[in-house]
Amino acid sequence: MVGQLYGEQAFLFKDKLIFKPPGAKGYAMHQDFIAWEGFPESFMTVIVAIDPSDAASGATEVFPGYHQQGCLSPRDGMYHTLSDDQVDRSRGISLDLAPGDVAFFSGFTPHCSSANTSAHSRRLLYLSFNAARDGGDIRSAHHVFFHNWLQERYAEYGKTQTYFR
Repeated sequence: MVGQLYGEQAFLFKDKLIFKPPGAKGYAMHQDFIAWEGFPESFMTVIVAIDPSDAASGATEVFPGYHQQGCLSPRDGMYHTLSDDQVDRSRGISLDLAPGDVAFFSGFTPHCSSANTSAHSRRLLYLSFNAARDGGDIRSAHHVFFHNWLQERYAEYGKTQTYFR
């Protein structure tokens, strides 16, 4: 399906399981695109719901239309949150998903989530893709770069014994 949206072959770039137990905090407003050298501009996120996801369980909230503006933060290779003056919170759409539901959004789409105030856990599988024209299969190279980047960030806080597999 991602390839159909791109109009060409899609490649899995990264995947992660976001497990949000009751009481877990949410995520601040951000875009998934990070301006690292070689980071694909065609970056697209696909969410697959494993558990029900709604406002009470801390659903992902997306802000449509902003993706057309591209990267809203400095292109310095660092993760940035977006401020309220950059995104109109009234335009947010909560991705209320049932198990098995799927949602797609651009890496330039601002999104956030709130805390899980429900009594049940919320698991969402995030699959991220890039188009063939935007590097092809760069998953392995990204992981090496990302692990090095994380180790540098952790070292800034004195955490030097990190391990990645």
